[in-house]
Amino acid sequence: VNISHIPVILLTALGGDESSLTGYKMGADLYLSKPFGIDLLLAILNNLLRTRVELKKRFARPELNVTTQEITFSNADEWFIAKLVELIEKRLDDADLRIDDLAAEMAMSRSSFYTKVKLVTGMSANAFVTDYKIKKVIPMLRDPRKTIQEIAMQVGFVNQRYFSTVFKQMTGKTPTQYRNEL
Repeated sequence: VNISHIPVILLTALGGDESSLTGYKMGADLYLSKPFGIDLLLAILNNLLRTRVELKKRFARPELNVTTQEITFSNADEWFIAKLVELIEKRLDDADLRIDDLAAEMAMSRSSFYTKVKLVTGMSANAFVTDYKIKKVIPMLRDPRKTIQEIAMQVGFVNQRYFSTVFKQMTGKTPTQYRNEL
């Protein structure tokens, strides 16, 4: 899990469908058989890295609901993010949710957890949790029967002013402004 975010390109003398199929089944991002030019390899590397950066940027946009499959590049990363989201969901309304608790529940050290979240999502662990909560709030704002305070409490914010500040930082609007535009 700690290195599953690193792209794997197999550069090999073995050509043919069977060899490349085996490479892909083992988790390679790309299977490139010899001979190949350095320009081709550099173009492939640039595309892989650019795609990953673009997905991280897309995931960071608050109005988009991006799935774990869309931001992960391996089954291990997908499992990691899915498990993390499941843990956040279980304690969504918990104002005392701490990142250290999530790391412990993921059976990781604090530093390994922080590093892995950053490498997979492009965000710090704290930012990922906050981002997830704000993305959960956006559809809730469509229901006019719920007050902003009730919605804030449903995602673990006990202080409405702090919730509004965080929401505005992420969306550029206060929750009330966002609701009115819906």
